Amino acid sequence: MSPFYYEHADELPSSYVQEVYPEDVAATKLGWVKWLIIIGLLTTIIAIFIGVRPEHLVGVFLAFLNCLIVGTAIVKLANKRSPCSLLVISFLLWPTIGWCLGTIYFAIFMPHTELLNGSIRLQGVILIFLILYLTTIFYILRDEKPYIHLAEPVGRRLNSVTLLFLLFTFGFFAVTKVWQLPGEGIAGTLFLYSFYVPLVAGAQATYMRRRDKLFLIVLFGLMVFFFTVVNRRRYAITPILSFLLGYFLLSRARTKTKLLFILILLLGFPTYMIIGNTVRYFVGFIGYEDIGKSLHALKGWKYAAKETEWADAVFTRLFFSGGHAIITETPEQVPYVGFHPAEYLQETAIAFIPGKFFDRMEFEVNAKYAGNFVLNNYGISKFFITRRHQVGVTSLGHFWLLGGYPFIIAGALILALLHGLVFKIINRALTRKPEMALFLTACMLQSAIEMSGVDFINVMRLLFWRMVLAIAFYYVFIAPFLKRPGTVLIEETA
Repeated sequence: MSPFYYEHADELPSSYVQEVYPEDVAATKLGWVKWLIIIGLLTTIIAIFIGVRPEHLVGVFLAFLNCLIVGTAIVKLANKRSPCSLLVISFLLWPTIGWCLGTIYFAIFMPHTELLNGSIRLQGVILIFLILYLTTIFYILRDEKPYIHLAEPVGRRLNSVTLLFLLFTFGFFAVTKVWQLPGEGIAGTLFLYSFYVPLVAGAQATYMRRRDKLFLIVLFGLMVFFFTVVNRRRYAITPILSFLLGYFLLSRARTKTKLLFILILLLGFPTYMIIGNTVRYFVGFIGYEDIGKSLHALKGWKYAAKETEWADAVFTRLFFSGGHAIITETPEQVPYVGFHPAEYLQETAIAFIPGKFFDRMEFEVNAKYAGNFVLNNYGISKFFITRRHQVGVTSLGHFWLLGGYPFIIAGALILALLHGLVFKIINRALTRKPEMALFLTACMLQSAIEMSGVDFINVMRLLFWRMVLAIAFYYVFIAPFLKRPGTVLIEETA
């Protein structure tokens, strides 16, 4: 049976492209995504009918409608099997879980929380944003091509290089933090760009040899242990989740294996959230200052698990309380800031200056549009934004604060077009250097996941600088160690 190739495969060296047979595609189709979402939605709607009080029904219905829209979009995006569709899915996950599923959860289990205030307006704003954003995104991705699977020798080398890059940046970061050594800023920048690169290994998982798998398990174990001890749970779980995103949506692994990992994730994530909360429960935000004290506190995880309602804590943490306050209390309690193009462009230009050259926090304290300090207008007792304590205003909150619904509409369209520019860069690399496209996707994954929690000025800044640095890191840390097809690498691994 003749293999078929990616449309632009003739633009690449022949040994770069992996043969793909129809039976392989049939075995790795993402139909399981559709059924997983259907089961989740059916379970949610049953829970709504059983547990939601009448006064919350309208807001909860809108939240469910938003979940339905996002679920449908995820199914369609997953079937594209492309790096850009993966970024869109990642962008949609946090606001959907935090704001939409969070609203449903609170209405069932915490019906008196103030996070349910104004839920009708909040969910209505999300609905408008989703319709306009997704319509634009699907138009941009209308001719999106699936990810090119590299030939096995190239894929193996790419996995090895990216995982060694992660080991180096993690080790550099941990050493400078624990022993307070010079270079902490550089180490932090390198690590923040690298702890999403396991996406690359996940996409190429079928090429991993036994020693590569063992190396990955040990590395993940070290990272989970270290960041759990220093109370940085996000750093502990993000590399694993990024690996799984690549594995679920881009790899050629069998459906049965993916479903097994889904089951492990559903059981393992809640368990880790219980254990991972132990250090914070006993010693608070001690961080890297006293590792011994944190290690001692970790021994009490069983007691902390009994005393903590982990599900309440997770949904409360994922819920964008800052954006919620802006959307539900503006303009009735706090006026719009208004939109003045000259001031907005001035703040945008200043925000693009690297933080090494000026005090970014000082700038945001006095800024009208950029940063989170505007939340202090919604109650110091509620937020109290400082240099050390930050709560995100969110992109939707930022657009709403400018002037309500017209800016939500304009913001949805502009944000989709901005994402389209990023996709154009990745797709251009995909047709020429697919290994570079995959690395860029991994580096941009952080922006995709976290951009929903920051204002639009910082969204633009983060997208620009992370793309620039991702390209630089590829040519400095990845490309020099990738041997071209046809060299000794292929002879050794063929």
